[in-house]
Amino acid sequence: MAMFQQNRSSRIEFQVNCLVVSLHTTCGIDFTFKIEITSIRKKFH
Repeated sequence: MAMFQQNRSSRIEFQVNCLVVSLHTTCGIDFTFKIEITSIRKKFH
């Protein structure tokens, strides 16, 4: 029973992490993309 409870809580944690990651990706992708382009340009110049 304890094993099942632990598994369930870790699954909830995983779903929360996925939600956070997807939110971060949606909100921050433009910003992150600009940073990546800037760093790539710096590497080439």
